[in-house]
Amino acid sequence: MSRPIVMGDGLPPLFLELLGPDIEVLPWQQGPDARYGELVTGVITYGHPRVDGELLDRLPQVKVVSNHGVGVDHIDVP
Repeated sequence: MSRPIVMGDGLPPLFLELLGPDIEVLPWQQGPDARYGELVTGVITYGHPRVDGELLDRLPQVKVVSNHGVGVDHIDVP
């Protein structure tokens, strides 16, 4: 079984340490040049990057968006 691949925005070293070797964390990409597409199964936000429909359309395998902070104004919630 392959390990989950998530996209994270500027996660602190402690977060990366807690995720350990079981999860591959790719750097945040957004916009027309985002390259991960089918690979990413989760999104972790630490700051407040915009997680909109356009981004999620580019990441069709995403099953979870995890927000570490207060509020969800930056995340399109249906």
